[in-house]
Amino acid sequence: MFERFFAGILAFIFSIFPCVNNKAEYTCKEAVAVTAEFAENESVAIDTPKPVFAADMPESEVISVNGLSRLSINGQLTSPVLFFGNTDFPNPNGVTTSQAGFAADAGIHLHSIIENINYYADLDSISEAEYRQLYSHLHESVESILEGDPDAKILLRIKVTMPDTGSIPESEIIQYKDKSIKSGVVSMASDLFNEESSRRLAHLVDYVSSNSELSKHIIGYHLENNEWFQYLYRENGQDFSNANNEKFAQWLKVKYPTDSDLQKAWGNYFVTLSTATILNNLPGNIYDNSKLYKDILFYGTKTQKYVDYHQYICDLTAARISNLARIIKERTENRAIVISFYGYQFELYSSLSGHHNLNWLLSDKNIDGFAGPISYRDRNGSSYAPNSPVGATGAYMSTVDSIQRNGKIWFQESDERTFINHTDKPYEDTFLTPIESLSDIIEVHKRELGDTIIHGNGLWAMDLWARGWLDDSAIWENLGKLSNLYHAYQNGYGQASRFDVALVVDEYSLHRMANQGPVGDELLGEMQLNLYHAGLSTCYVQLEDVLAGRVDDAKLYIITSAFDMTDEQIEQLQTALHKDGKTTLFMYNFGSMTTQQAEALTGMEFKVKRLQSKTGITMTKQSAVPGLISDNHTAPISRAMKVVGGQTETLGKYSDGSVGFAINRQKDYTTIFYGDSLLSVNNLKAIARACGIHVYSDSEDVLMANQNMVVFHAVTAGEKAVTFEGKTDVWDYFNNKWYTDVDSVTFSAEIGETKYLFYGDKEEIENWSLPIYR
Repeated sequence: MFERFFAGILAFIFSIFPCVNNKAEYTCKEAVAVTAEFAENESVAIDTPKPVFAADMPESEVISVNGLSRLSINGQLTSPVLFFGNTDFPNPNGVTTSQAGFAADAGIHLHSIIENINYYADLDSISEAEYRQLYSHLHESVESILEGDPDAKILLRIKVTMPDTGSIPESEIIQYKDKSIKSGVVSMASDLFNEESSRRLAHLVDYVSSNSELSKHIIGYHLENNEWFQYLYRENGQDFSNANNEKFAQWLKVKYPTDSDLQKAWGNYFVTLSTATILNNLPGNIYDNSKLYKDILFYGTKTQKYVDYHQYICDLTAARISNLARIIKERTENRAIVISFYGYQFELYSSLSGHHNLNWLLSDKNIDGFAGPISYRDRNGSSYAPNSPVGATGAYMSTVDSIQRNGKIWFQESDERTFINHTDKPYEDTFLTPIESLSDIIEVHKRELGDTIIHGNGLWAMDLWARGWLDDSAIWENLGKLSNLYHAYQNGYGQASRFDVALVVDEYSLHRMANQGPVGDELLGEMQLNLYHAGLSTCYVQLEDVLAGRVDDAKLYIITSAFDMTDEQIEQLQTALHKDGKTTLFMYNFGSMTTQQAEALTGMEFKVKRLQSKTGITMTKQSAVPGLISDNHTAPISRAMKVVGGQTETLGKYSDGSVGFAINRQKDYTTIFYGDSLLSVNNLKAIARACGIHVYSDSEDVLMANQNMVVFHAVTAGEKAVTFEGKTDVWDYFNNKWYTDVDSVTFSAEIGETKYLFYGDKEEIENWSLPIYR
């Protein structure tokens, strides 16, 4: 009892004295080094001889063309628009073949199908003559596409999830806090999973590369493991298996070489590298959701143990993806592209997902891209369009513009449900409302392909349950036209997009978010959705890319998670953003950073209000940002930051009269602090205008824009207007109508109707040779 009491006293002392926190020792830069060393330790070598490649095996890659990441197949630049057919189902009523055929007729020859790693077969006892039987499902899946499109090129989705085959030790199986729940899945942390997934993936890739029937059609591999977030973690919580505990201990030994280092970091002189385990009271685990972690964010040594687990689970996930990507590149001698699900920061806003190490994977030469579904947040209907995918945003789950600017491609998974079912199977999906008409499907696809064009991404239209959701020629005729437009735009204009506003995510800071609930939801997901409705040209990026100068085009940078920046990063931010009239907006609070660091970022002086439990800011009378409106929004907070000096004008106050919203205008730059977790659409527009940023629409319809294209998707019916910054020529693409020397266009739109408006010099736009939409 005395030891526990003494440990508690020490932990308290370490948590209240900053000089003992040693925060500067464990910076983002050191975190990258930890990830790299840990990933190297987890790398699995494949020592079997490489196969003899089939003669017509294609060469596929993602290359940079004028700063734009593009897909190349056998030296030909290709529009990255695909059909996804779920070949886990045996082509019911031929719907997979039918849709592949419609896609081919429309000029789309890229497809995606699924193959599961076989963990039951004994690879050591199977002869080469038996390989075809082992991979019979793969042959059948490929054939179901080729029957519709003999010229198909296929991105093969490989599911590496390892089931409990019946002979696997219990220590390797995912175990939840509630031990009565059985996962039936081998832990991602398990060495057995790591070794077997590596070996069996290499075997499958070798078979494809050497098989003339398959190799000429398969251009790459898509790594899938339940989308690489911790298996059912939102429903059942984290993995407390022996395998995960042992791997966490191994990771700790990389970060903390000695017991003393660990004890100092955790503020606990009784913990050792041999006794440290995953904490049973892990905040944000499903069983702790009934009450919020009192501090919302993690502060000081007392909670470093939780921050470390967040970093570990993200490192583990990234290491597994990196290892498998390397194996594919080595076995194919770089002739196949490799992508993976990952980086869902706007949807999985807790590090417990494992998805918050995109920065590190962006530097991995073996990975060509990432993928994820369109956001589920408003897909089933939003406040603008209840119970309908029409009028939703189709928002990205990831910081897609960082992916593009690091030489890779994001592939958007358009798994929209539709009313079409050409099988004798039930609909089988009550989770999401289907699109109810053919015309609405076409308009939603226009919205999604338009957003894809603006951000330079890829997209596959998906028949998730193999019911024939896209089994209509009109759907594919539309997608084919849009794919051709995309290809012509990239060839004719052919430059990277520029944006006015950057929504900036700091993954490393997100490790300090204790709850995946209200605050993360609003700072990431809801902020993104509001920007889609704010009529602004917006990109979605990582803080590291801002600091590295890869996001120099924006005028307003909204940083929602500046919770754990180092002095070096602060200096980099000052260099990158305190110039050229740029504005930086910081939200909520500054986490574990000192008030001196917050002042260095903003030029404003702060004090911490430790007793506050809710945000809530009332706008003040001021002239710096006209049009701000109080919206009665509140969010949980334990350490609100109040501005006590340095601002050029106060914009809003907390309920106690202290300043929670302020602006500091300097000669060359502006900073804003907003001590809440969500800005309304109206207030985003007002801030943008005050920063000299053009707002394309006064309505709250969905709008995406870059330097020469606006995509408009109506959430209500009626008369609409899109304005431009000065006189310009505008081409209403779908109506093939030109407006010359105008600063706005007006039109009538139905709910869900989509417009593409190309703007700039008419002669220059015509020289891009974009196809007419007929």
